[in-house]
Parts: sequence; C-alpha cells; structure tokens
Amino acid sequence: MKCGDVYFSLLWDSRENYEEWLGSGNGRGEYITDLNLEYLYEEIQRLSGYGEQYDWEKIFLHPCTRVSTVLHRQGIMQRLWEDPSLYGAARDFISSVSGMRKKMGRVCGMNDERKKRLCFLQAAETFFTEMEGLYERTDRGRDWKPGLAEGIRRLADCIAGSSAKKERAVLSDCLQKLCRYAPQNLILNKDKTQACHNIVIVPGPPKNILDSYTGRLREAAEFFLGEYDFSIDVYQDMDITCLDQKLMEYTYAQAGETRNEIDIIYEKYRDFDFFPFISLADELVFYLSCIHFRREYEKEGFYFTMPCFGTERTCVKGAYDMLLGVNLFKNGEGCRPVSNDYAFHRGASWFILTGANQGGKTTFIRSIGLIQCLAQTGMFVPAEEAILKAVGHIHTF
Repeated sequence: MKCGDVYFSLLWDSRENYEEWLGSGNGRGEYITDLNLEYLYEEIQRLSGYGEQYDWEKIFLHPCTRVSTVLHRQGIMQRLWEDPSLYGAARDFISSVSGMRKKMGRVCGMNDERKKRLCFLQAAETFFTEMEGLYERTDRGRDWKPGLAEGIRRLADCIAGSSAKKERAVLSDCLQKLCRYAPQNLILNKDKTQACHNIVIVPGPPKNILDSYTGRLREAAEFFLGEYDFSIDVYQDMDITCLDQKLMEYTYAQAGETRNEIDIIYEKYRDFDFFPFISLADELVFYLSCIHFRREYEKEGFYFTMPCFGTERTCVKGAYDMLLGVNLFKNGEGCRPVSNDYAFHRGASWFILTGANQGGKTTFIRSIGLIQCLAQTGMFVPAEEAILKAVGHIHTF
C-alpha cells in the first residue's frame, strides 16, 4: 500500500519483501496438500464470517522466509489480540469500508448523473465521518511501532486531519442545504429492528391508509412513480430504494443555486483515492479472522501461543495436530488431541520416528509441519510454548 511517500502495509514490513512475495509466484508446494492447509484455511475463513469476498488464501499458504516480516505480523496480531478496543475499531473499519464499497458500486451503476452525484457525496460524507471517529478511537495512547504508527497517521490524515475536516465541513454544509428543499411531510419506514428502509413523502394531511407499512408505500408510489409497478419485496431491503432516488430527484430539482455547489464539490471528491482504505481493510481481515478463530477454539478448551524465533534450536511444548482439532471442534467434542513435546538442536540433521501402525506418527509429524507453517505466516500456533528457527523450505513426501 502506498501512503504518501511511505510504503505502508500490515502484512509486509518493506516493499522489497512484498515484491519478493509477488515474484515467487505463490507456488503451491507439495507440503500444502500433505499438511492439508487448504482445509484449515477454509475453517478459519468460515468462522470469520467475512465471506469469500475477502480471499487471503495465497497469504495463508505462503510462509514467510524473512523473520522481519514474521515479527512485523506477530506484533500486529498480538496488539489486536490484547486490545479489545483496537480489535473493535479494526472490525468497524472493515465494516465501514465494506459498506462504502457496496454503495459506491451501486453509485457507479447509476445512469442518471444527478442521482450519481448526490449518492456519491452522501456515501463519501458518511464514510469520512465514520473514519474520523475511528481515527480518534485509535489515535490516543497507542504503542504501535514508529513506522506503523506513521503509516496509519498518514492514511488517517487524508480524511481525519485538520485540512480534511475543513473540506468535509464544506461537503456537509452543502448536503445540509439540500434538506431545506426537501418536502416537509416525511415518514420514515422502519422495520421491527428500527432500521430505516426508505423515506416516504406525503402530500397533504395523513390518511388512514398510512397507518400500515404497505399503505405508506402505496401512497408514496402513487405520488412519486405514477403508474409504476411498485413491489415491496423487491425494494424494501435495499439501502437506496426507488423511492429514495425519486426523493433525491425532487429535492435536487428544487435546490436552485445549491446545485452548482454540489457539482463543484463532486468534481473535487470524485477522484478521491479510496484504494488505500480498501487495501488496509483487506489486510486487516487476515488478522481478525485468525484472532476470531483462536477465540472460538479456546472456548472449547484448545490452546495457542505466539512462537518466538531464535537461531540455535527448535523447542516446542504441548504441540497438537490442528487438523485433528478442527474435526473435533466441528463434531462438538472439544479439545481431546494428544499433545507432544519435541526439540531439534543445532547440528542435528536427521531424526528417526518409530512406532506401531496407527500409532500417531503421521499426526505427530503433521503437527510439526503445521506449527512451522503457521508460525512463519505470523499466526498463533497450537502449542503451549514454541521456540522456532525460520526455515527457507518445507518438504513433505
């Protein structure tokens, strides 16, 4: 992600490491199939609830060879894990960006230029306001690393800095002026959860028919749409309904000189670069998905640890096979896998594992490979304690 003159990413600590990952082709080694990493990824993604629109499988299936990148991710993962308020802010950020993307997608599909301008400015103003609130929530007393903090501030200043606040004030004032031209007899249609589905204009005094939800929609359809075949089932769950659009047209037509202000502001904001925020949300999904996975599994008795990296040895205590754990979790059996300790000291090249058929040799070896892969992705690992060496290759047969 490019933010100002500084390369800023929540997944790679430098542009060189990111470009190295791109140049690797993200090949699928034999270890991916043998360790069944796709199955574990699908489980983490399933629990996260973010859906297939956030696809970070290539990130998950590519253990980092540079310790600096792993430590970069560990620091962010641990910070989000330890700070519930920061975790909540990150989750709200993803939600806000997701909502903005959906709205902008609908706006780009509009043929009427006036509707497009009004909807774009309303969506932008809402997004900027939400970002300002999130920025204030995360800016006080955070002990992020200097480089990461600088990147976040630069990104946030685009919409939450002092100059951005002044610009947004002009945008908000312009949108507020439109309200003066809107009809006064308005009814908000809300469902049982008090979510507003649309706005209805009522010509003249209310009628008895307006006491019902269906009646209000029919009255509005008759006023706005004439003979239009209005269907409640089609429109009532949309953010921008057909009625909302007609209301915007009506207001815009009455706005007079305010329309010139709208046009000027639209031309200014239409090229605002939302991409850094989209990239940041995409990267945050990786962290929040892994954290949510850990929380859900710990409720059933599973345990995890953040591994340490050294250069002399590998020493793991209480390791268990995460794939077996996934099957137990799905079957509602809780944490019952057999744990093992293992250590590989410097200078030792070969290790021999023996035992009876069906004695758990494959499961034990798989747990070693999974822990190494997860650790070099920057995640928590299924063990009580773990000190590891970063490796350049993982081979299975």
